[in-house]
This record gives sequence, C-alpha cells and structure tokens, in this order.
Amino acid sequence: IGPNVTIGPNVIIGDGVRLQRCVLMEATHVKDYAWIKNSIVGWHSSIGRWSRLDGVTVLGDDVHIGHELYINGASVLPHKSINANVCEPGIVM
Repeated sequence: IGPNVTIGPNVIIGDGVRLQRCVLMEATHVKDYAWIKNSIVGWHSSIGRWSRLDGVTVLGDDVHIGHELYINGASVLPHKSINANVCEPGIVM
C-alpha cells in the first residue's frame, strides 16, 4: 500500500492487493490481487479479483467492477456494474 493512498472507514482489502496514488471511500471492497493506481473508488463500491484500475479512473457510489477486468481512465456514474474491459478513457453512463 502506497505511496499516497487514502483509505476510508469500513474498507475491506483482500490478499495481494496493490494500491498506489488512490482514494478508497467508505465501505469499499477490493478483492484479492486487484491493482489500483491513480484512481478514486466511490462509496460502497467493489473491485473484482485480479482487476486493474489505472489512468485516473473515477468510480461513483455503488459501482461494481467484475473479476479480471482492465479499466483505463473511465469515469463511471453511480449504481453501475462493469463486466467488460474499458480500454479507452471515457464516461460510462
């Protein structure tokens, strides 16, 4: 964990997770071996096993990222589930 990581209350971090320059808001669940860099993960969100968030990714409240996905620079609006890679920066509505 680190550098420059902020972790909110009631966050669950699985085994082998790598966190760099990111913010995890309250009640986030990061599952085993996920990698989060340069990202903000919103309240009550979850990141699947072996998933990777990079490129200034921002997740809103209650966003769920599936297992083994790559999210690059996406801005994901609240209450969404992502089950496919997002390779190009953009907004997911």
